[in-house]
Amino acid sequence: MELEIAYAKSRGLNVAYSLAGDGPLDLVLVPGFVSHLEAGFELPALERAVRRLTRFARVISFDKPGTGLSDPIDGPQTLEHRMEDLTAVLDGAGAERAALFGISEGAPMSALFAATHADRTEALIMYGSYARGSATDDYPWAPEWDQVEAAAQMIDAEWGKGLWLDVYAPSVAADPEFARWWAHYQRVAASPAMAKAKWIAFPHPSKAFEYRGEALRKAWEKLHRGDREPFPKDPKAQEAWRLFHQGEFEDAVAKGLAAGGAGITAANKAEAIYANGVETRDAARVAHFEAVMKRAEAQARAEPKCANAHYLYAYAAGRYSQRISVVKALAEGYGGRIRRALEAALALDAKHADAHTAMGMFHAEILDKVGALVGGMTYGAKRDSGEDHLRKAMKLNPDSPIACVEAANGLAMLHGRKSLEEARALHSRAAAMKPRDAMEWIDVEAAKAKAR
Repeated sequence: MELEIAYAKSRGLNVAYSLAGDGPLDLVLVPGFVSHLEAGFELPALERAVRRLTRFARVISFDKPGTGLSDPIDGPQTLEHRMEDLTAVLDGAGAERAALFGISEGAPMSALFAATHADRTEALIMYGSYARGSATDDYPWAPEWDQVEAAAQMIDAEWGKGLWLDVYAPSVAADPEFARWWAHYQRVAASPAMAKAKWIAFPHPSKAFEYRGEALRKAWEKLHRGDREPFPKDPKAQEAWRLFHQGEFEDAVAKGLAAGGAGITAANKAEAIYANGVETRDAARVAHFEAVMKRAEAQARAEPKCANAHYLYAYAAGRYSQRISVVKALAEGYGGRIRRALEAALALDAKHADAHTAMGMFHAEILDKVGALVGGMTYGAKRDSGEDHLRKAMKLNPDSPIACVEAANGLAMLHGRKSLEEARALHSRAAAMKPRDAMEWIDVEAAKAKAR
């Protein structure tokens, strides 16, 4: 069967896609784990299946960035990244509306795309999919975390040798011809590094962080004293926050985006905290912060009275600036944007402790990087203002490890050696705190490292 291969542009990446047939319905095959457009059609069974689909549809297939004929990626991709890629493919193929055939891990993204872009979705088909990538009490048939980690190690050792054929296709696992094709398909579909480019697991799952049922409502005030987020009425948004507090950050993002409304705040905070405290790859961190900035900016436009939309934009933009260098970020105009976002958050809620912490660090980091003269004249950064915000955050949220950690860091930037003794005391104070959720566990561990 003749395949027409073309490329669409998404996020600066080339996304390979193919067209087959000319039926009246546009049908997109959304790939699962890995794929390769040309090598896939070397399998007669797959070629026959697509040929049958072309009897009534124009079949659009594509390789996700990081797989097959598409460009490589630097790290894990979010669901939003994948939706952008799908949109680019639809645009490139001239498909205004299409039926989505989501395969394996492509199915959850297809469902989110259908919910987000109903105007471009003709139908949704989910094949061999799942609701979660890891097991919980209410989803026990998914892999446990140790199994997920073991699978990642197997990719390093066995990728391209026919790994998992007995899992994916047990009926042909003994067929030597199929086994040879499968091993070749793995090698051309993705390198081991690309195959593993996924979210990293939170390293300290704990039942104490689960907050099932009404436990979430009862603990809400203490858990959210820093960001002052109202308890959401929508059960779907509540579930997204439960996943956030557990450290199930990837699932929290997916659930929050699917819920919309208050769920978007949960998704943004989950991805921002994951990027800052769990992700270890610089390029992936930058990509996550960019995704949060984009969503939070859109949320602030749609909900200008949502303090956390403004705050989370500033948080992500601040962390993004640290990754690309504060000086470079200031040159690109992020200093003014961050300040305006934090001012908006504090104007909406003067008791937003986390926004005070961020504003204090804004003053401290600018003065640390460009000095008092340029920092004051250009960005309005002042030592007294920075210290006031940091101390107010600790007063508003005295049991917060991050308020103490950031106050210690900020005071050291603002006052140098004069503040070292107080900074050490603040790190020790934070290190002694008992974390109430995954985010605080990350903050307490950071404090312990500083207090040693």
